[in-house]
Amino acid sequence: MYYHVKMQKNKTCTDFLCIDSGSGGLPYLLYLLERFPGYSSVYVADTENFPYGKKSKEKIVEAITALVERLLEHFEPKIIIIACNTISVTALDILRSRFSLPFVGTVPAIKQAVQLSKNKIIGLLATENTVASPYTDALFLEYASEFRLIKRGDAKLVRFVEKSLHRADEKKRQKALKPALAFFEKNNIDVLILGCTHFIHLINEIKKIAPPHWQILDSRAGVINRAIYIANEKGIAPRLQSRALFYATKPYSASEERLLRAFLEQQAISWQGLI
Repeated sequence: MYYHVKMQKNKTCTDFLCIDSGSGGLPYLLYLLERFPGYSSVYVADTENFPYGKKSKEKIVEAITALVERLLEHFEPKIIIIACNTISVTALDILRSRFSLPFVGTVPAIKQAVQLSKNKIIGLLATENTVASPYTDALFLEYASEFRLIKRGDAKLVRFVEKSLHRADEKKRQKALKPALAFFEKNNIDVLILGCTHFIHLINEIKKIAPPHWQILDSRAGVINRAIYIANEKGIAPRLQSRALFYATKPYSASEERLLRAFLEQQAISWQGLI
């Protein structure tokens, strides 16, 4: 059952506030909990505005700035992690200019891909907005101007992860992946960048059915290491036990909620309802 968080004089203090359009950013939170235990975290799935991948820049900026303003009425985070490539490549600079808190963004791991690619053909699987973003193009020109970048925006796969992941068996997950992987195999890539956080939920299936010589990359290590670096600079020390809370901005269906809550419970993340 959902409940709305009421305004209180005392805000909830947390080391990290993680934001994504849905459950896609959870692998980033899990990486933080596994590699750097002892911190407090709040995760907010902006299900009210899912998906961000097809929205205009203006709509993305409007939605994420309004959300951050609203969340800061309830929480007092020390660092905000934008666990979403689309929001990061579209609005990260604006967020940093409007709010005094440090923001850590998530962008495609192009620099790392360049170091691993042998045939200089790199694949980027992301949302439509991320593959078309001038920020992504600038990143590619800065680090990989002598490489080919094969891009695919895949809204259908994003929706599969958000809406069907926890009820899908391995066969269905592999079937959902096959069009994208076939596209990249046809283009002869040897490194695949997962440029949408949702796709990390499928990384094990990708590794099973992708060509064995492919390198599969995401940005978890870079993002979380950067967040911890800032935490250390600010003197934020881990405690004896981690605490992680999960909120959403719009209700899931009854079946989606049941499956998601079961997943969160397995990961020691506490379901908190609507915010």
